[in-house]
Amino acid sequence: MNIGIDIGGSHLAIGVVDDKYEKILKKEHNWTQEEKVDLSQSIQIYVKKFIKEIIEENYSIEKIGIGFPAGNIID
Repeated sequence: MNIGIDIGGSHLAIGVVDDKYEKILKKEHNWTQEEKVDLSQSIQIYVKKFIKEIIEENYSIEKIGIGFPAGNIID
C-alpha cells in the first residue's frame, strides 16, 4: 500500500492506495483559522495523527508521496 498526502491552504487530505493506485481509504481535515496561524505545526500534527490511524488499521505502507502548492505556504 502507498500513502498520498495532499497539503493545501484550506485542508489536508491523506489517502491509502493499492499498487494499482485504487483508493482504499481517505482521511481529510479542513484547517481552522487558528490552525492556519501556524500551518507548519498543524500539518505535522495531522500528518502524524492520520498516519498513526492508518498504521493502527493494519495497512502496510511501502511509499509516501506528498503534494503541496507552491507559493507562500512554503518558506
